[in-house]
Amino acid sequence: VLPWTPRKLTWTESDLENVAVKRRGLLAALDRAKDRWEAEADAARRESWPGIRLGVGYIQRAAAPGDPVQGDDFLTVRAGLTIPLYKGRKQKQKEIEARERLAEKTVEREWEFERIRQEIRERTIRIQQHHRQHTLFGQSIVPQSELAMSSALSAYSVGRADLSVVLEAHSALLKSELMNHHHRVAHAKLVAELELTVGADLTREFEVGADGTMRGEGK
Repeated sequence: VLPWTPRKLTWTESDLENVAVKRRGLLAALDRAKDRWEAEADAARRESWPGIRLGVGYIQRAAAPGDPVQGDDFLTVRAGLTIPLYKGRKQKQKEIEARERLAEKTVEREWEFERIRQEIRERTIRIQQHHRQHTLFGQSIVPQSELAMSSALSAYSVGRADLSVVLEAHSALLKSELMNHHHRVAHAKLVAELELTVGADLTREFEVGADGTMRGEGK
């Protein structure tokens, strides 16, 4: 049986947060909703502004008998101003409603991101604790139990210990190995939960860019 080593995270919490922003569908959907309501609010605000209309005309005339301007061309410039009265109130109300929806989506997005941030922090801390526990199991608890079992068997073989000592040592060894197994299962579960939170497969080696993109993932 190959020795088991818990996976060590090589990415910072900030890296994992950037990846989550890119990979978590709910965050992306909330960002799109924010952009939509902000665009609608801006459009409603512009529609309530007074409108200016400008026009330019050019007429080319041929000379004719009795023409006081002797066929000179004409250039005309027109300007007009439209002021929305009742429509402006309607657009203002639409802008207010859009801004309210934008504020709701902003708060919802901030809440969701903070929830993800807390999950990442909690699980990375627990995974780091598992690394320390693995060292304790691998270098202390299990080896000591194996040594105690070996000593008990040696003593029993030369008649310096009875069977109960061997059974007790064997029970202690099985208990430490069972604890180590449960520790491995818990570690794998934590890593899986972290991958679910981030939205990426952490078994792959990749580099996280400043914008949250991951390079070297493989397809």
